[in-house]
Amino acid sequence: MPHLILWYRASFYLQVYPISLPGGFQEKLPNSPFCHGLPCGKRESPDYDGNIEELFRAELYLISPLREPERFLQKEYFLTAQQRDIERQILKGIRAKHSDYYWFSGLPGTGKTLLLYDLAMKLSVRQRVCMIHCGESGEDWRILHKRLRRIDFLSDRQLSLQAAKQTMTENVCAEEAFDTFLKPYSAILVDEAHLLEPGARELLAGISTRRPVIFSGDCEDVISPDELGESAEMVWKSVPGVQTFRMTNRIRTNAELSVFIQNMMRLTRGKGRRMYPHVSAGYGNDEEEAEKLLKGYLALGYRYFEENAGSSEDVERLVVLLDERYFYDETGYLRSGNRSVRRLFHRLNQAKEELAFVVKKNEAVYSVILGLLQAM
Repeated sequence: MPHLILWYRASFYLQVYPISLPGGFQEKLPNSPFCHGLPCGKRESPDYDGNIEELFRAELYLISPLREPERFLQKEYFLTAQQRDIERQILKGIRAKHSDYYWFSGLPGTGKTLLLYDLAMKLSVRQRVCMIHCGESGEDWRILHKRLRRIDFLSDRQLSLQAAKQTMTENVCAEEAFDTFLKPYSAILVDEAHLLEPGARELLAGISTRRPVIFSGDCEDVISPDELGESAEMVWKSVPGVQTFRMTNRIRTNAELSVFIQNMMRLTRGKGRRMYPHVSAGYGNDEEEAEKLLKGYLALGYRYFEENAGSSEDVERLVVLLDERYFYDETGYLRSGNRSVRRLFHRLNQAKEELAFVVKKNEAVYSVILGLLQAM
């Protein structure tokens, strides 16, 4: 009977969340008459005695090409039905126009970078494409850079410096230098586009008539407009002819942490109330108490980053410090005295498994966090 239940569950997931099976995966699946289109046979396999839920964790197929390049290169990943639909529409538009802007966004962990890289692989079969990384991506993509010969990898900073260099040496305007530098590429893809500097945005805005430009960026609609300012997504959505897509939060690498972060950032949302066994909080009445709490979490294997640290590294366990600068406004948005909420939001989303808060001398914010944790 457990054998039957396992494959009934697998069939349900394949119907509700249709996925593309990568090379090698289909052969590894046990045969079953309940697998709906998968190869079926007469041989029986042993009953599965483990936790069935563990077989359907999103992180097993929504991999990060940057963190797990070997799995990406071996195509050991799945695309969800939504990802495949977005990819199909973008490729269809490119075949029809050979140009234009495309922007897809979603919360961190929903597979945006994976989709962007899968698009890059398909577009680079016969022609060279350029992948631009924004923010502090470091050298995460160096393995891919060595192996994928038709995809060139650049940081947005490198791109701006190269354009500036050509402007000085060739005595041309910045837009012309930028376009000349990108001329060898049949398509431009931009990862973490919400971090794109305004100057680079303006330069990219003039090249879509000659080649397609595809942007992938985090959705930031849970952040107060007063904290956010003019976001890259708002700018590009206002560009005539841009095609936009929104990836839902239905499947993501850690739904529990995602729901908590959303509800914490804006209290009026009230979505997805649930238990949060992987979120904790402690209160420090002063600097000394807060320091002791931080050291306690560090001893348990949590990582802590200084507020202005540029690291974009995902971590298993993350602890953050919230001091008296943070507060909630009358509309329920989390705010700060130095407009650091946007940075905090992206920092919180670096946590993969466990998230902890040390609140220092801020009873109001600590009370809100406790309220969220005890809502059920």
